Amino acid sequence: MFDIGFFELFVIAVVALIVLGPEKMPHALRMCAAYWGRIKRNLLETKLELEEQLAMEEIRRQLKEEQAKVQTLIDQQDSQEQKQPTSVQQEQLKQEEPKELPKETADAKKD
Repeated sequence: MFDIGFFELFVIAVVALIVLGPEKMPHALRMCAAYWGRIKRNLLETKLELEEQLAMEEIRRQLKEEQAKVQTLIDQQDSQEQKQPTSVQQEQLKQEEPKELPKETADAKKD
């Protein structure tokens, strides 16, 4: 991120020691470390929250895909059921068909 080497850090530390003095330097370093820790924690929390939201979005996408697959299967099942009559419908069709008379009875009626 920042291209700061050891020499640059050393120069910053010497300038800070001169400006702040030896009495205030430890307190300033503690404050800098505390702020740095807060920044890191906030960045980590933000990163984890974003990852969690992305994971939830992925789960939602998968759920929608599965629902579409299930709906497709239900539609296919319905179309197959409409093509094939059920056993009750088959029984009704059999009852509606005229029954053939035996040949002997049909021959007797002709005479």
